This record gives sequence, structure tokens and C-alpha cells, in this order.
Amino acid sequence: MIKLCLLTNEMYPFLPGGIGRLMYNFCMQNMASKTPVELHYLLPATPKGEQEKIRDYYAGKATIHFCPELVDVNDEVAQAISAEQAFHPEFAVNYKDSISYYHGLLMAEAAAQGGFDLVEVADMGGWGQAIIAAKRAGMAFQNTQIACRLHSSIGIITEFERYHHHPSTWFSAKLDLERQTILGADIVVGHVPSVVQQNAQHYNLGEKWADDVVVEFPPILLDTEVGDAPDLGPTPDFVFSSRLQPFKRPDVFIRAAVLFMERHPDYAGCFRVMSYGWDDNYIAWLQSLVPLDLREKVVFQFEYSKEERNTVLKNAVIVVPSNYESLCLFAYESSIMRRPVILAGDCAAFGDYERWQDGENCLLFDGSFISLADVMEKALEWQPKSEVSTKIDQPYWERLQPVANSARPADPVDIPPDIPVVYYGVHDRFHLNEKLVRHAVSPFAGQRAYFLVSGQVLESRAVKTTGKVSLVPTSGQELGCDEVQHFIAGLGVEFVFLVRGDHRARPAFLHAAARALQATPGLDLFASHVVNVDPFAEAEYGVTLSTGQAPGMAMLENTVAPPMVLLRVPALEKIGFDPQAGENWFEVFARKLALGGGNVVIAPNVLVEAESRSFERGNSKKLSAGVMDDVGLAAGLAPRLLGMDVRVTNKRGQNTRMISFGDGEFASAECVWPFPNPRDFGLVMLQQDNGGLLTHPLNGHMTVARLAQKLPPFVKSARLDLRNASAENQGVDFGLVLSAEELTGNEFDRIAAGEKLDKVIVTPWQTLKRMGDSSRSVALNSDFPAHIYLAARLPEGVSRDDYCWAIWKGIVFFQ
Repeated sequence: MIKLCLLTNEMYPFLPGGIGRLMYNFCMQNMASKTPVELHYLLPATPKGEQEKIRDYYAGKATIHFCPELVDVNDEVAQAISAEQAFHPEFAVNYKDSISYYHGLLMAEAAAQGGFDLVEVADMGGWGQAIIAAKRAGMAFQNTQIACRLHSSIGIITEFERYHHHPSTWFSAKLDLERQTILGADIVVGHVPSVVQQNAQHYNLGEKWADDVVVEFPPILLDTEVGDAPDLGPTPDFVFSSRLQPFKRPDVFIRAAVLFMERHPDYAGCFRVMSYGWDDNYIAWLQSLVPLDLREKVVFQFEYSKEERNTVLKNAVIVVPSNYESLCLFAYESSIMRRPVILAGDCAAFGDYERWQDGENCLLFDGSFISLADVMEKALEWQPKSEVSTKIDQPYWERLQPVANSARPADPVDIPPDIPVVYYGVHDRFHLNEKLVRHAVSPFAGQRAYFLVSGQVLESRAVKTTGKVSLVPTSGQELGCDEVQHFIAGLGVEFVFLVRGDHRARPAFLHAAARALQATPGLDLFASHVVNVDPFAEAEYGVTLSTGQAPGMAMLENTVAPPMVLLRVPALEKIGFDPQAGENWFEVFARKLALGGGNVVIAPNVLVEAESRSFERGNSKKLSAGVMDDVGLAAGLAPRLLGMDVRVTNKRGQNTRMISFGDGEFASAECVWPFPNPRDFGLVMLQQDNGGLLTHPLNGHMTVARLAQKLPPFVKSARLDLRNASAENQGVDFGLVLSAEELTGNEFDRIAAGEKLDKVIVTPWQTLKRMGDSSRSVALNSDFPAHIYLAARLPEGVSRDDYCWAIWKGIVFFQ
């Protein structure tokens, strides 16, 4: 039996959206099928009480999974995003959903005791990008087919809302993630042939892509009886009941209603906008379109029950003026209910689809409000001759064959030994010696390695070779990128590891690169996200995200890949390193590679460390203007693109301040709870041999230490470096508490009970179940000077407290 998991952001009847209703319909269709699949759903992070309601409703029908809160995921990218320490920030806020679904799917695999044969994601929001990236990187889902369903991507919606959006890097990130999901999926599914063609044209994908899309009409189900819909009277209401968004064109409905009433001032029916939206300014503008004397005839209804809505729809003409729909369940449901339906003829899902026949089962208008008013008048004398066809197609998943599933990749793949490592950006003898020492213990130690170093650093212009390491002299004081390219070309290899001197690989990088080579034929560049590390204190300061195969971001930012990559040499030869880019020659190359359709894979985790406190990848308006102008020249634009005023947004790190707490600050910590101490030994003390400050919890009592120093206001987040220092306990919980005022015993009891207090911030409990170290990022967003309390407790269900050695190694606060 096929094991299928559908990703969704809503489920009927708990939310009103069309995707949730479609997911419900698939569930009902599967239950009635002669060849059902094992059906699972993955939903976003949801409060526990709501989770149980949804699971109870679908019990016996499908298995419901939920994504975790990213703050609870033991992963550096997830932690950094949740704590707002992931850079580029405008990419991170959109990437968050993708990373959440990725970790949710891993958890769903574990709960389902094995991988899925098929996972289906939506095009909207780019939810599937990290899942697809993990598959292309060979990290997970190797035996799973990833499908993308064409619901309504924000990218294509903005084509039909062209003048409604303020341009921003936020939009560039969102649209790129969606595009990567659509292009990277193994299977693409659409409902309507004309809409598939529209997507192919919008994303410039060509006829072959459109021909390969699975076109499949989904099930349409009603939650009301068909037979109880009465005949319309002479003055029915007209109803708009789509979401209030510009592409749904509620303004066309409202203007047509006003024009209709101007023509027929004595008309007894009314025009109802029964809907919801999230943009209060847009809704206020829509309401302002109605003259004061018509406010009782053109009405807005935002609060109503399902039963109230169904009662209204049974006695109304339904109007759907959208200029884009991927299907529109509402239109089909209304036709099945034998209601007159007015649709926009300039919408491909209606006017270009044979199921909808003007004058037969619907009335079409040309998209203008004048035409709609005319058709409204016609509707008063018209009844549909037939219902729209809702004949469904067999689900494509019923035609797939199960595969031998495993939730993780097979045994590690070895990297080909003939892929050399080329280091550059080594500036002096001290730096060179440090890099040589690090290389000897790095994952690259077994590869042939070349250090490109100025002759002055080597003190002679001769190649120095020791084992598999060669020190190669270069011209002048500053290494030129054309010299790097010339040297790589002379190696006569297909791939190289190109590494800037201030970056270093984690142990998993080499095997990850090998898996990516195996999983993605035609790979041009492989890399990962990067954690920023202080090379002296070895402290970590946030994660710099890579955007990969995202042309919108590549035009605007130096975010495609870090300067430590597995690189295909023919891709370099095709594009070349540009000396005019100065020290940013690698970043410009990576941007041009992404803009030119290069096959770039970014693993959705951290495999690289940058030995720097900076979150920046050097960027400027001049640099981005040059890249954009290249795009304009390639497209043959006569005015080019030098007139575009590029907004450089990757500035977050320049304003980030870090405040570190360690042994020096911990030495003066005092135990403030429990008080008095019920034991004959200290519960709070600095234990340097164990690596930090002990906060020893007791059965029935959390232990709280207060630091002498106060924290300044406007702290956004913190990284907690924690240690469970005993192999003999069953786990320890850590919690950070910030308070504007000093706390008392009663308040500690309330905090322990989960109560929220004014001007007190309590982080989620961080659990270390076994002996070892862990770094956890937590969001704070405090706006007040704060006393700092470090709390520890026993995990739920644990009562043994003899060996509960909860150690705080250090805390870094980020402003």
C-alpha cells in the first residue's frame, strides 16, 4: 500500500480556507476508494488542545502529524531562525515555514516507522523547498517522491495583483522559495489544463514542463443537502464569498452592485460581501466604495456561522469575479447546489475551461464591473440548464508503485579521492600555519590540498610540498581571482573544493558533498548554511543562510553560497571569476551561477563554520547594480538596469551587539530558590571542573540562581550553552528567566506552575536527556532592564535528584 503524506496549512472544518476543504475531500475520497492509500497529513505547529481536536475528528480516517515549534528543534538553523539570529533576515522569515515542514516531515517519518512513498506539498509559500533541498543533498527522503500541487502560489497571484505590492527583498525571498519548490519537485499536479499553461508561462518553464504536469480533477463534496435549495424569487441576493484579496476582485463586485442599484433603485434584494481578510486598510477602502445611501443594500458580513452562510447561499446568485483561480471549489459547490453562478470570463479557470459553459451552467462576464452589472441583470431572468461537471479523475498516487522505504539515507558515501581542495585568502605566515594545523585534522585531510599563498609569505617563490599538501606561491601581495581560476583550470579535474581561509568544514561536510553528488546529477555547486564562530573564544554568533538557486535573491544580495563549496569546474569555466568585482569575486560568480540557471544545492543544515563575528557577506549598491545590469544586458533591454536603485538589505550583523556571560559573571551567582535550602549541600555554585555554573534541581523544587549583573533593555534573543554533567541522571531541564523586578518565592512557584507574570520573560524549558553539551537559541524580545535568573528542574515524570548536575557553560545575549 502506498504511504502518502499531504502537507497543508489548514484542515476543514477547523479553518475556512479552500486548501483545508480540498484536503478533507481527499480524505473522504480515499475512504471510499477501492485502492486506498495509507494517508497522513502534516500541519503547522499547533497548540496541544487544537491538535487533539483535529486528531479526534480524523480518527480512523487519516493520521495527523504536526510540525514542531522551531525553538524545540535541536538544529542550529531552526534555533537561529526561532531566535532571530539567522541572516539574511528577510530570507529567514520566509524560510522559517520551509524548515518547519522539513523537521515536521522527519518527525512524521519517525512516527510512521519509515519513510513515505509520496509527499505532496503546495506551491504557495515554498513550504517544500527545504524538503527538496534535503533530497537533492542526499540527506533524507531518497526513496520518497516529492510532488507539488498548483494551488495558488504567491508568485502567480502577484502577477494578477501587479500594482498592489510594495517591492521588497521579502517578496524576492518568498517568490524564489516557491519557484524552487515548483521546479524541484519530482511530480507537479494541476487541476485545470489552462491554469497549468498559465503557470508554465508565468514561470517561463516551457511546453515540455506543462506536458509533464499531471492534470487531475479533484473531488468536490458538499456539507449541505443539494435537494433543499429552493427556486430563487424575483429579487435574490447577490453574494461574494471569497477571501478579501485584490486578485479576488471584491472591488469589481462592489462597483457592479452600486451600478446595479443606480439602475434599479427600488431593487429589494441586497449585495452581500460574506468574507474575511487580513489587510484592514484594504477592507476599509472596499467599504469606502459604497455610497452612504447604499450601505444597507451593499453589506459586509464578517461574523457568521457555517449554517448562516449556507442559508444565505441557498437563496442567492453567487458571484466569483477572481481573475486567477487554480480551481475554486466554491464555484463548483454553488453549481451543485443549483444556484446561478456568475464567473469572470477572463479567469483561465473559468473562461478557458470546458467544464464551464456560458449560458448553460454559468454566466460569464468580461472582467469589468460594467459587464458584471449587465450580467447581474441577466441573472434575474436566467436559471442554469445543468450543473457543472464534477467528474473526478483517479488520484495519481493510486497509480504509483510502493518503494522500499527507509527514513534515512543508506550507508555513508565516500567522496572521490581525486577531488582536490584549493584554499585561498591566507594572508600571512601566522594564518598559514594555523590553517595547515586545522587542515591536518579537518575532513579534507585525506584529499590533495593546495594553499594559494603570496610568495612573500612563503619567503621563496617555489612550490613547497608535504605529503598531500602543496603551498603554491602567487603573484604580488594580493591574490587575483583570475589567478585562482587559472590554477584550478590547470588541475585537469571536474570538481574542486574551493575554500576561503576564514571558513572551515565540519566533519559531516565531506560525506554530505558525496551524497549530493550521488543524489543530484549535473551538480554545479554544493554548500550549506554557515554558523559564525569567534575563532578565539570558539563562541557561536548566529547562522548565515545561503539562498542557493534563487535568482531573485541573487540579483539583490551576496547570499547564494558561502565561500566554501564543492564546485564543478566546467561551471566556473563557463562563467569565470570577474576581477572587476574586487574582493567579492566569489560572491559575484555565485550570483551569476544562480541567475544563469546553475544547479546549486544548499543543504538545509550547518556544515560550515565561518571564523568571524560578522554575519555579513560584503555587499554594496554598486556591486548589486552591476549584477542586475548583467541581467538586463543578457535580456536585451535597451535601457539596461543601471537606473534601478538597489536596496541593500543584508545589514543586520552590523548593528548586532553581543553580551556574553561566563565564569566571571557566574562566580557571584546566588541561590534564591528554594529558600531556605532544604539540603546540606550547595545547590548553586561555580564548578569550573564541570565547565560552568551548577544549578542542582530537587524533586518538587526547581532551583533558581540569580546573577549579580542586570541585562540592558532591547535584547532580542540568547544562546544558552548547557551541559548535563552526569551519566547517572534521567535528564535535566534548563530555563532562563528575565524580570523587570526582583522575584519572590511565591512568584517562583507561579512560574514553575506555568503562569505568565507581567514584565517577566520565561523561556521554554530546554531538556538535556543524557550526559553531554548542547547549545540552544531562545527568543526574548525584552524591552526593559532585567534581572537574570537561571533555573533548573527535573523533567516531567522524573523524581530522582541525586545526580542532577545541570551546568550553565555560558550565555550570549543578542541586542
